Amino acid sequence: MYGLDTFERIAIWSVLGIAILGLLYAVFLRYQVLKEDKGTREMQDVWNAIREGANAYLRRQLVTILPLILILTIVLFASIYIVPPTSEASVWYCMAIKKVPAELAEQCVETLTVPETQQIRTYIGIGRALAFVLGAGFSLAVGQIGMRMAVQGMCALPLQPGIHLVTRCALLIVLGRSPACSPMDWVFSEVR
Repeated sequence: MYGLDTFERIAIWSVLGIAILGLLYAVFLRYQVLKEDKGTREMQDVWNAIREGANAYLRRQLVTILPLILILTIVLFASIYIVPPTSEASVWYCMAIKKVPAELAEQCVETLTVPETQQIRTYIGIGRALAFVLGAGFSLAVGQIGMRMAVQGMCALPLQPGIHLVTRCALLIVLGRSPACSPMDWVFSEVR
């Protein structure tokens, strides 16, 4: 974490810690939703049909999204030739790769050779592409898991007298950013 002050380092570690706590809470909610009663055989048959439809939708979504992710990853890597790295990238290169002390980093930037400048572009291009792939991968995973948990939670909703399972399902969806359960689903589940 070259070039970051103490506050920035604390902020990065805090965000990571909060993200881990959120994931642990999601696992806890998942456990609660999955332990609920699945209902009668007829209810389970309906639920299985819904689950199969949701899984088909998720497979189709995956087949559609993965090529787009690949294309955008290549475009982001190539964007380094349109939007060159900032001067901070050159300073980072001097400090992280060439092991130059921070006080001498500016002088190092002025003496970079053409191959070193190209190497900086390559590193930044790879960084951009990897950051996009990680973000897209996590978003895709969360969406897939969220949708599956929403379908899982919908099976037990008609059996619940109160709203506590709906709340847990909603939290899972919010944490998973899945659109599978809408507020209208919750309203109608209370009517059933």
